Amino acid sequence: MGMHRRAGRGYGRATKYAEDDVFSRWRRVYCYTDRAGVCAKIKRGARRRERRDARHDIRAQLADR
Repeated sequence: MGMHRRAGRGYGRATKYAEDDVFSRWRRVYCYTDRAGVCAKIKRGARRRERRDARHDIRAQLADR
């Protein structure tokens, strides 16, 4: 039997919703954002993904030249 990945883990919809919660003013409403480091970890992951996507787009544009 192989390992199956559980829904809502890693990159996906669950991460997107958490990012929406953290980057908006709704973070003051939710309890899980009050814990130490939660917002920082979610923001760090979002910024890393944005940089990775931008790097991929730049390399694709340079390859098209």
